[in-house]
Amino acid sequence: MNQNQSILLLENDHKERTALCEAFERWGYRVTTAHNGDDAFKKIHSDIFHLVIVSCESLEFNGSKFLEKVKGENRDLGVLFLANHTTIENAVEIMKAGALDFIIKPVDPLLMKSFLKRAFDEDEDGRNENYSISRKNQFERIITQDKAMLRLLGLAKQVSDSMASVFIQGESGTGKELFARFIHKNSNRQNGPFSAVNCGALPESLLESELFGYEKGAFTGAVSRKPGKFESAAGGTILLDEITEMQVHLQAKLLRVLQEKEIDMVGGRRSINVDVR
Repeated sequence: MNQNQSILLLENDHKERTALCEAFERWGYRVTTAHNGDDAFKKIHSDIFHLVIVSCESLEFNGSKFLEKVKGENRDLGVLFLANHTTIENAVEIMKAGALDFIIKPVDPLLMKSFLKRAFDEDEDGRNENYSISRKNQFERIITQDKAMLRLLGLAKQVSDSMASVFIQGESGTGKELFARFIHKNSNRQNGPFSAVNCGALPESLLESELFGYEKGAFTGAVSRKPGKFESAAGGTILLDEITEMQVHLQAKLLRVLQEKEIDMVGGRRSINVDVR
């Protein structure tokens, strides 16, 4: 991290402000605090910041109005909102107004650290060459103004950084793979591979070896070891499309992957740990 990466923290709860400041400084960031919206705007006007982190409970007005005023001072300044509680509608409204993200308290330190790493654009040497954070279009591949769809996108973003498996249900052609890619792109696995497998398009015998891989000599024609989709997607995300078409015994093997994070290759003698969502 670089001390030139400066954060303005607006949090009027002393305990939470102290905990966040200590964490930011420990991670190598320069942090300045503000106690209310007016104090924050004075500091934004007089100093240079590269990220503003705001507790909604510390504002005298709503988050969208705060964003509007921040963008009036510096259109490239990124804003992260924290809140004790909120509705999906409020979170989506603030995201649409230009926020970088919205995190519910109590703040998970690992989640915050992951957000900061992704928010600051670091080069290959770990040095930040462009400190301003411009909001990326989080919904860039899903274009909609439908309120129900926006609620779904808000929910999808909330689970993006968790380790939980996600079950996406919908009729054919409704965009299930787009949602899967959206979750992947907004997660801390975004730099890892994304692999999609249509379970209904492959015969049972081929699907097993495709998903779990096989060892050399596992069957006629297996002249060398071949990793499966789970192993190849390590550090990333795998989408199993049309999963209801999968045979029952393969679903049992899949359950082991979900529960134990282990796979058994065709013809393999030992289980292999996999880091895949």
